[in-house]
Amino acid sequence: MESLTTFAPFWALYLAFALVGYWCWNQLFFWLPAHSNWRRFLRVPGAVILFTPAPAAAGSAHIAPAIFVLLLNLLEGQPVLTEPALLWLLAAFCLGLLVQAIRQAIRRWRQPESGTDTPAQEV
Repeated sequence: MESLTTFAPFWALYLAFALVGYWCWNQLFFWLPAHSNWRRFLRVPGAVILFTPAPAAAGSAHIAPAIFVLLLNLLEGQPVLTEPALLWLLAAFCLGLLVQAIRQAIRRWRQPESGTDTPAQEV
């Protein structure tokens, strides 16, 4: 946890650029309707890639963005499938999908059913 306080200005800078990157990720899906289910679920991978932290190395106290840890290990020729950062990314992705599914279920539950017991208005 001391890596958070030591590198606080760099984390703040990364967070600012990650927010811009997340906005750009959302703009990639301009062709989908603004409040469609597909668009909501496609936001999850962007958020997971940009905002998931992971230990910089196995057993390290320092943390880094998980995608960078994976990419650097891939460039070094280390096996990526045994990397803890991959588990962090997969766990964050599953959690994001679960949250989106719960939000969608709540939206459908709150939405009134249309056209079932309402009489038609005469003009």
